[in-house]
Amino acid sequence: MSVHHIHLTQEALIGSFTKEVPSLLTISSGDTIRFQTLDAGWGTGPRSIARDDA
Repeated sequence: MSVHHIHLTQEALIGSFTKEVPSLLTISSGDTIRFQTLDAGWGTGPRSIARDDA
């Protein structure tokens, strides 16, 4: 069993499910995937004050 890491990079961001873009990885049964995600505004890191005031 393997542990796969998908880091938050431009190559890993698609924005939709599509068969037009090749897969990032292929996994086997029992493998683990660890990944980072964006917030609902497609941002990373601490929330900005501007978004908190909206």
